[in-house]
Amino acid sequence: YEKTGDIQLSMKCFEEALDIYRSRLGDDHTDTAVSLNNVGQVQSQLGDYDSALASYSEAMRVMKKNLGEEHRNVAATMHNIGMVYSALGQYSDALKIYRAVLNSQRASLGDAHFDVAVTLDSVASAYEGQGRYDKAAKFYGKALRVRRAALGREHLFVGLTLDRLGSFHMNRDRNYSEAVRRFDEAKSVYDANSLDKNDQRVVDVLSKLDLALKLDAEARVAVDF
Repeated sequence: YEKTGDIQLSMKCFEEALDIYRSRLGDDHTDTAVSLNNVGQVQSQLGDYDSALASYSEAMRVMKKNLGEEHRNVAATMHNIGMVYSALGQYSDALKIYRAVLNSQRASLGDAHFDVAVTLDSVASAYEGQGRYDKAAKFYGKALRVRRAALGREHLFVGLTLDRLGSFHMNRDRNYSEAVRRFDEAKSVYDANSLDKNDQRVVDVLSKLDLALKLDAEARVAVDF
C-alpha cells in the first residue's frame, strides 16, 4: 500500500500487524519492535512526528534490549529518529543522533558499508538545512565515496547520488563548474545502466546539465568583468 501511495490504508495494516505481534509475542519481542518501527515510518510520512518519535523510541528500547546496542537494526531505528528531527527543522538534535548512528555503524559494519553512506547523506542534508553548505558538500562527497566503494562506480544508486550532488552545487553553494561535473558523471552512470533516453532521470539530468553549463558560462563572464 505504501508503494501505491495509499498511506492511510498502509497505516491501518501496520497498526493491525502491531496489535497481532503484541498479543501473540508480547511488547518486548524483537518482531514487535520491527512492527513498531514500520508504524513509525508511516506516521512520519503522514507528518505525525510526535507519534513517530514515540514509536521509534519504543522500538529502539526493545531492540537494544534484545539485540544489543551495536546491532544494525538499532542504528537504523536511531537514524529514523534523526530523520524526524530533521523534518521538524531541529537539525542540531538530528546531527547528534546521526553522529551516534555513524559511530555504531562504523563499529559494526565498517567504513565502506552502504548504511554508512545513507547516514552520511543525512548528515549532509542536516547541514544543508542549517545553511552550512561547506559542511554539507563535504559530507555529500563522503557519502558518494562510500557508495562507490560499497556498490561500484557504475551502480544506479551512485548515479542518483551524483545527480543530487549536482543539484546541491547548482542550487545551494552555486559551484556551477562542480555541478556540471557531477551531472555529467551522473549521465555517464545512467548510460552505463542502459537507461532509455526518455527515462525521466535521464531527461532531468540533461536539462539540469544544460542549465548548469549556462550558469557556469555566465559566472565566468561576470568574473572577467
